[in-house]
Amino acid sequence: MQKWKILQEKIENATHEIWLEENDELKKTHLGLLPHKPGTYNQYFSTIDHANGMIRDFANIMYQILVSFRNPDFDLKAAKILCKNVHPGYIDYLRYSGYVTWGSFDKEFLSLLDEIDNKDDLIELYGTYLKYINKLTAWAYHYFPWELGVFFPYRERSKEFINELSSLSKDL
Repeated sequence: MQKWKILQEKIENATHEIWLEENDELKKTHLGLLPHKPGTYNQYFSTIDHANGMIRDFANIMYQILVSFRNPDFDLKAAKILCKNVHPGYIDYLRYSGYVTWGSFDKEFLSLLDEIDNKDDLIELYGTYLKYINKLTAWAYHYFPWELGVFFPYRERSKEFINELSSLSKDL
């Protein structure tokens, strides 16, 4: 069996494991149980917030990359270059933020790119990988502490509010 097929099987199994239950890595992030304590001023909300945004953004980017792979004018060499250039900027931070399994999958994926010799195989593997990332995205979104939004209510656009804004912006 080709190495990329083995990776694909590992990713499919991991996707199946998290289909109905959040994985422990996400739980640790949402509960502030990361051993190296990423975040500033001894708090982990910024880690949850930043990682949640990166997960969502990277899932969207992965989809666009997959669409590019399917374009007949986009060749295999360009596809490999794109992955090698785009993935690390996201995955390095997310691995640091507790997404160790994802980081491991991505490291293996990038190391196997040179062994993939046709675009159809890359599309197959990448589609499987994207399905896993989409499920992580769903869990990250589901457990984001949305209740904090009550601390950021819209302000009434009253005369007093407008006067305060005007006063505060005089020095700008």
